[in-house]
Amino acid sequence: MECLRDFVGIEGCGAATPASGEYVNSLPGITSFMVGKIADKEQVTYLEVWNDVQERAMKKFASAVISIFKNKKQLKIKTVSQTVDLGRIIDNSTPTAAAAEYRGFTVELTFDSNLTNLQSSLQVIYVQSVAIYSDWAGDTTLKIVDLDTEAVLHSQAISLTVGWNTVSISEAFDAYRIFVGFDATDVGSPLLNIQPYVSIGCQTCAGNIYGADCTATVYGAVSADTSDLTTLDKGSNTYGVSGVFSIQCRYDWLVCSNIDLFTLAWQYCLGAELMVERIYSDRINRFTGIDLEKAKELRTEFETGWKTELEIAIDGIDISENDCCVECVSQIQKPYIVP
Repeated sequence: MECLRDFVGIEGCGAATPASGEYVNSLPGITSFMVGKIADKEQVTYLEVWNDVQERAMKKFASAVISIFKNKKQLKIKTVSQTVDLGRIIDNSTPTAAAAEYRGFTVELTFDSNLTNLQSSLQVIYVQSVAIYSDWAGDTTLKIVDLDTEAVLHSQAISLTVGWNTVSISEAFDAYRIFVGFDATDVGSPLLNIQPYVSIGCQTCAGNIYGADCTATVYGAVSADTSDLTTLDKGSNTYGVSGVFSIQCRYDWLVCSNIDLFTLAWQYCLGAELMVERIYSDRINRFTGIDLEKAKELRTEFETGWKTELEIAIDGIDISENDCCVECVSQIQKPYIVP
């Protein structure tokens, strides 16, 4: 739910301008006490409190979205059933010499048009880590590129040592096809064959993820043009590049791709969490200007408001039961009357 951060803002003390143009101060009961109540010397702490409020609110918001879909719409979005590790079994007998090119592997979401399940916009490719085997010590660059939009999704400078070098990524990428590769200008690469995943002429590493519905394919790949990492030669060799990744389905993308529908619900949620801060926090810069009983009343009002608005927003979103990320919580049963 990271897209919600600063989507609704708070006025005062140098807070960021919200993308929505909406402020939590606009809610009744907050405007009168929020702005100008914190001394200049406490500005940093003020914003830290606001960040903490957003963190807690995002967790509550995410849990509520899951609960409403499950209980009201009888739909459950799958998470992940398998994590793929490409392993580190290399053959260094005939290494590929260093060259001005990017080497690595692709992960591509696949879809069988003969199946009833639909490709899902809720799918993401989550890369946990990437490992590079190097015969050279020095600096290189690791990039993750969207093969459809040509956008560089991740770029990182790496100081290689001889042997395996593990890079933590821990990012989810909203893309159907990505290339994970490094600059091999100074690096000789061993063979790392993904044959254990070969199936019907292609290297399918995710055949068991969501059964035959939401699947992915991995290929070894190399780009001879360091300025264009979308033109690739594919095969089974990843050139000593391994990775741990998974294909996931996330509610985050459902909210983030329809974020305008959730603005009011999110605004009320932030208001409720601010009241929690007022009631329970003993920080030196605790939000003041409102008595305890009034804060409790507003918390109840805002909590009711955001949960009601969240249900309204979700009611306006239709997800096909044939979406490969979705499964029914329970089967609909037809009642029969026995005469």
